[in-house]
Amino acid sequence: MKRLVAVGSVGLLCCLLVACSADDEVGANGENDVNQQQNQDDGDVVDDADDGEDVGEDAGEDAGGDADVGEPDADAGNDDEYEPPEGMVFIEEGTFTRGCNVELDDECNEDDPDSIIGYSIPYKHENPPHEVTLSAYAIDIHEVTEQQYQECVDDGVCDEPFYDDMYDGHGPDYPVVNVTAGDAMDYCEWADKRLPTEAEWEKAARGDDQRIYPWGNEEPDCDRANYDDCGGEMTPVGEHPAGASPFGVEDMAGNVRNWTADWFDAEAYDEDPVTDPEGPDSGNTRTVRGGSFAQGASSLRTSARYSMEGDSPESFGFDTGFRCAKGVEQ
Repeated sequence: MKRLVAVGSVGLLCCLLVACSADDEVGANGENDVNQQQNQDDGDVVDDADDGEDVGEDAGEDAGGDADVGEPDADAGNDDEYEPPEGMVFIEEGTFTRGCNVELDDECNEDDPDSIIGYSIPYKHENPPHEVTLSAYAIDIHEVTEQQYQECVDDGVCDEPFYDDMYDGHGPDYPVVNVTAGDAMDYCEWADKRLPTEAEWEKAARGDDQRIYPWGNEEPDCDRANYDDCGGEMTPVGEHPAGASPFGVEDMAGNVRNWTADWFDAEAYDEDPVTDPEGPDSGNTRTVRGGSFAQGASSLRTSARYSMEGDSPESFGFDTGFRCAKGVEQ
């Protein structure tokens, strides 16, 4: 059992040993802190060589208008030569535009000094938008559940989540949370998969039409996503099919945030290669995507990207889980 010390939170749950995560509408003052984190060796830079883990279309209308809501394209991800494992969806090789679409999304205007999301990181880290080409891959339709993760624990491969008197699990069909990025990598490797890269996660969430949200460009509601206006409680996986992405991937916006394989770097988009980018070679914490039940609507945007507060490989959050991906040749 891992030891967790939690401190107070405004309106929600908890904080971590060192730093708290903030709502996307919260500024640098850290009000309404909603995340529970653990921080060991704060600020130490960890290199991938030490980490020891590998970092591994049909969308809606074009970017000028709203895409269809909640009806995955029947042709998206079809391929005669590859059948994805059960619970995953296949995403074809191809090119999409990653980053914030400033023509549609006024919340990520890099010229606006007041534009911030989560942890007071400027929206400009979602810019510039740029084309990225990805090899074919498969990705989990839902986040890994507590029951699935427990099987890895029972096999002696995965560490237990960081339980305490405020979190002792929600149920077998709920996303597993309170796990570090390393824990997530251990599970995915055990399952013969891997964490998705940031680029893979974003393509799976938005397709190739630069939509603001997985379902299109219409504003969020509680039928499509579980965020802070929807009761402030986690739900089991798969309860918001109306919010599915063009590929049929669910809960890419809200409920729990998702770890990705990339080290977080606010300037990564200025330097990333345009083919199968894997992010920086080193960093302090992996990138988190997707927003959660404890965050506001802005965190649900498909381009939103941020790090875990605490800047440590041992950071985790009570609203942060993960899903796995798999290369076609993996």
